Amino acid sequence: TTDNDSILTFAATDNGTSGSSGNYTIAPTFTGSAGANTIYIWAKDSAGNGPGLIDNLTVNVDASAPTMNRFDLYDGSTDNSSHVTDNDTLKIVFDNATDNISGVNGIGIKYYYANTTGTFVDNSSLWDNYTASENGTIDLNLSSEEGKSTTVYTWLIDNLSNRSTRFSDNIQVNSAKPTVTGVKLINYGNSDNSTDNTSNTDNITVEISASDNFIAKSYYITDNSSYVAYSGTSWTNFTTPGKTVSENVTHSISGLSLTDNLTLYVWVKDNATELTNQVSASSDNDSIRMIDNITPSITSVQIINPGTGSTDNLTGDNATVTVTATDRFQVQYYYVSDNISDNISAATFRAFSSPGTSISENVT
Repeated sequence: TTDNDSILTFAATDNGTSGSSGNYTIAPTFTGSAGANTIYIWAKDSAGNGPGLIDNLTVNVDASAPTMNRFDLYDGSTDNSSHVTDNDTLKIVFDNATDNISGVNGIGIKYYYANTTGTFVDNSSLWDNYTASENGTIDLNLSSEEGKSTTVYTWLIDNLSNRSTRFSDNIQVNSAKPTVTGVKLINYGNSDNSTDNTSNTDNITVEISASDNFIAKSYYITDNSSYVAYSGTSWTNFTTPGKTVSENVTHSISGLSLTDNLTLYVWVKDNATELTNQVSASSDNDSIRMIDNITPSITSVQIINPGTGSTDNLTGDNATVTVTATDRFQVQYYYVSDNISDNISAATFRAFSSPGTSISENVT
């Protein structure tokens, strides 16, 4: 295989002159076309006999460099649309990498070389073997590249050291977690839109402030102080993501087991979401005092004969009453009477055995 004039060695024997047999080396000027070329060798002796064809051989000519459409950097994920990494080893995916005689006697693209300086170093010990099915990798120094949009440069090299033009791709290095700088619960349910941290509505306005090296992208709000395993549907994107974010968002507390003081916790995730569960190092939280100005609702009452379990008659001095009720906070107590005129405000209420937002219990 050659990409220029080559030294050609051949053996010749002249039976007419003793001692003239031997090996001969010449440097012919050869300009073949790309790919496989056949060279024919003739010899002629000093007496003018010949020329006689000695042999022929096939030479693969490759004076062209490899090429490709482009290459893409991946963090190991199949989706790298964000072009962000928190990993010091990147995957390089070559798009349509070709060489003009690829596949001829197993030759073609042999190496790739990648760096962040943009300068090619003509030293094969620094190059990596090219395998199309495996693509390539490059190691970054995250400590020096953190917070930057880093450019990676790549060249392809064939087995004759013909190298491609320089290709490049950019990726953001973001291994630092975002920070929640502030959380405040606001009660816009009050008539005066005050921020006195009281609420009697099912929707709470949460003011979130956060920052990140690149983009604080989404938030997660919960009443659980322990971070819940990542779920893509639980995270909500900020309206205006950015390095610093301060937004008022609405969070539903409907269905929560509410107490007098409700604490909500907030986590923020950056734009490396396609790569890792990159969350804030710690959550921030705020509490809000809940006002219960809604009376419980009794959904059904049923009288049961304790002797038979039937609901169609009553025997004995005591009745079993099945009470089903709901409340936004908690159904706690009950009072049963056969006199609608009882003074309820002075009555003695009994506690349900299992209070809750929804109960169904037999009481006597």
